[in-house]
Amino acid sequence: MDLTDPEIGATQFSAFMGATNLCESWSARVCGRVASVSGYPAAWLLGAVVSLAAVPVLWAIARSLRRSTPGG
Repeated sequence: MDLTDPEIGATQFSAFMGATNLCESWSARVCGRVASVSGYPAAWLLGAVVSLAAVPVLWAIARSLRRSTPGG
């Protein structure tokens, strides 16, 4: 919540939670289909690959926050 504007914090929190719920919905559907066709190991591997794809984005966000923070 460090990225949240205090004036609209509740709205941003609701949007973040909605995005989380949407992610859980599509990933459960996709991984369920993959598991039914290729088995659970393939479904777990798919989930891991998609999750790891977010790491560079998170690093970029952290780097930009460090640059914009005084003394960072």
